Amino acid sequence: MGAVSEYMEKQYGTKLEAVDAAIAINAVAPVVAMPNDPNRFAWVIVNDGAAVAYVGFNSAVGVLNGIQVGANGGVVGFNARDDGEIVTRAVYSIGAGASTLFIVQTRAI
Repeated sequence: MGAVSEYMEKQYGTKLEAVDAAIAINAVAPVVAMPNDPNRFAWVIVNDGAAVAYVGFNSAVGVLNGIQVGANGGVVGFNARDDGEIVTRAVYSIGAGASTLFIVQTRAI
């Protein structure tokens, strides 16, 4: 176990793991970027596409009611320490065009 793993286990009182994923999004319909997960402690989304993406906590996410994630490396993230239980909720996403979102979640094991 490395120093960061030991620190995180002491900080949260449980072992944690990182889970990586990549999802394709488009401008047609929102997709579930991450399902609800009561064991999730944190997440980060990086938009690797050329189009702006929007994330939110319900399937009505869009330009007018989403959190904007800029094109070509925009980032958004939440963690339990700073943001509370919202980090466990499902996250939906839609793009202004085709994009790929890279997602890293930290969850209890």
